[in-house]
Amino acid sequence: GLYFSAHWCPPCRGFTPKLKEFYTEYKAKDSDFEIIFCSSDREESAMQSYFKEDHGDYLALPYEKRKEKEALSSMFKVEGIPTFVVVGPDGKVVNANARGKITAGAAAVLEAGWAPPAVGDLAEGADCAGTDINECPSVVVLCEGSDAAAQASIKRALEPLAKKYIAEGQATEEDPKYIFFIAAGGGPVEQLKRLTKKDAGDKVESSGGKPVVLLFDIPDNGGFYVSDATEVTTENLQRFLNSKEDGKETRLQLGR
Repeated sequence: GLYFSAHWCPPCRGFTPKLKEFYTEYKAKDSDFEIIFCSSDREESAMQSYFKEDHGDYLALPYEKRKEKEALSSMFKVEGIPTFVVVGPDGKVVNANARGKITAGAAAVLEAGWAPPAVGDLAEGADCAGTDINECPSVVVLCEGSDAAAQASIKRALEPLAKKYIAEGQATEEDPKYIFFIAAGGGPVEQLKRLTKKDAGDKVESSGGKPVVLLFDIPDNGGFYVSDATEVTTENLQRFLNSKEDGKETRLQLGR
């Protein structure tokens, strides 16, 4: 794992203790696993104190290797910190943004592996399939009012499409065309509701607790779309995406 971080970054200081704890637990189960800290600190003394006082018993790229650090950041497309990249024995990226895996814990990774889930849970974060909702068009199903069985059914409906677009992206070494999330409460769900309230608040509120399918295209200057489908099925989801691509869906604008 390559950990891009810096002491001056508040989110990094919040994440580093979690990584330290994870490393201790996971390393005990998989001795071949290792982490390398790639510092973005502005001076070596800050990097050294941060590494010695806050990090786990793993490795660090020497601070003087600034060119190598920049090359790694470019190679793994690191655009912000903290970023935790997992690379396999063959040198290929297994998970370009594995912070959610660290948060889930060592037991979860030992059971499910390092690969990002095909369908993300917004309660656990806005990243999925190696990218995130801010960088990639994202299908989000609001389903707070659904019971556990209905939410599981929705996730099953999302998975075939999620896996399809992941596979297509891998074939061309690109991010997926779309990523998929279930939103059953928590995380940034309330923020997304506020952002969509101006153009789609009535639609969401009139759903009566039934699932609502949204397509967020934040890279397109904060655009989004709402599906008219009354049932969340794989076929209806694909039909919605095809309709959007054909220009038949109304583009709405996220508010503030």
